[in-house]
Amino acid sequence: MKITDSIRALAHWFSPDSAKQSSDVLERSNYAILSASQIIASIVLLVFFLLNIVNENHRVAIAQIVSVAIFTINLFSYKRDGQYSRSAILFILTLGMLLSFQQLYAPELLFTNLMWMPCFSIFGVMLLGEFLGFFTGIIVSLLMLAAYLFPKAYTVIPDVFSREEIYVFDSVSIVFCFVTFYFVSRVFVKQKNEAIITSDQQRLELFKLNEKNRSLLAVLSHDLTNPLFAMKMSLFKIDRKYEKMSEDQKKDLFSKMGEITLNMEQLIHSVRSLQAFENGKLEVAIEKVDLLEVVQEALTNHQDLATQKQIQVKIAQDKEHYFVKSERTSLKNSVITNILTNAIKFSPKGADIEFNFKEEDEQIKLEIKDYGIGIPHEILKNLFRHDVTTSRSGTGGEKGTGFGMPIVKFYLDLYGADIDVETNENENIGPTGSTFKLAFQKSE
Repeated sequence: MKITDSIRALAHWFSPDSAKQSSDVLERSNYAILSASQIIASIVLLVFFLLNIVNENHRVAIAQIVSVAIFTINLFSYKRDGQYSRSAILFILTLGMLLSFQQLYAPELLFTNLMWMPCFSIFGVMLLGEFLGFFTGIIVSLLMLAAYLFPKAYTVIPDVFSREEIYVFDSVSIVFCFVTFYFVSRVFVKQKNEAIITSDQQRLELFKLNEKNRSLLAVLSHDLTNPLFAMKMSLFKIDRKYEKMSEDQKKDLFSKMGEITLNMEQLIHSVRSLQAFENGKLEVAIEKVDLLEVVQEALTNHQDLATQKQIQVKIAQDKEHYFVKSERTSLKNSVITNILTNAIKFSPKGADIEFNFKEEDEQIKLEIKDYGIGIPHEILKNLFRHDVTTSRSGTGGEKGTGFGMPIVKFYLDLYGADIDVETNENENIGPTGSTFKLAFQKSE
């Protein structure tokens, strides 16, 4: 693992749980950068501490090891309570006081406080923002300036550094300053860039989600208009003509109102299902399913609907079982049922609907063919989109939601199955109707 990756991993570990769970990626980035900066500073100071111990510069060494201890305590405290501003201010102030102390007791070293002061202001703004960061940087700069001027007015006995030691410390300082700059900049820039990219992606996803929700709302509003109007007219009849109506008329009226209510309920359920699909809240477990058995159950459940329009459903098969990879409940209720009820809806009285099974290589193919009114080109090209209105009345005046086919496509994609649609609405060029061709993966 690269050193930068190790530091990033340590920084992530020391970041508080509240930061890791924050929805603001830029906030998470700042938390990790603060941890990384303290870790890098501690490593650098430990090296200087060992050099000072070897060369018996004890006062500077003690200041450095005390700073490392403060950083360590600050890191663990930071991980526990997540007080970002407090931790960042303590980190910057500790560094400033350490450099001020070193300026008093090691004035011969190359890197004076005057060189570090602007760096602290920039670093403070980077960690704490413009106002608080600049204010903290000013306080540290004043401390460092005082430490630089103090020896000029008062006598301070510094630690003794030989010329060779000064060269060594200056060389090490230069190397570690560049190394520190490299690691902090790598961690900082990479972290910030990732945060900004993630933030942009989140904004884009929110924009897309908002557009989808607007489209769903528009389609929902459009498709609810007709059933609501029909319900309004039914209530008007009850209010004005109920006493004059025969029992059969009353029965038909209440039956119609029940159908309208069911239609609106299905529409709202479809919208909720689509939202659940896209939000990842609906999981589907793929398993071995007998496609023929599912089709027969769906036909049984909707036999009354076909009987009302005198429609005969025929099944062509050459095997007793066709096992496919899918999920049984959704296959029956959301795929086969949607296609079947559409076929019944758009077929005239007395027509046929055909289910043809074929087994080819590693696929089980199912064709559902009706001889109804066909699908207009404008609807066909948007058939599997939920953000475009595709609903229309059936041959018996039946109302649809427009969400059936998008749900069919969604589930088939989850199964790894394909769907193709052939249709003809022009009786002058052959029999009208539609054929839905489904291709499932075979399951042994």
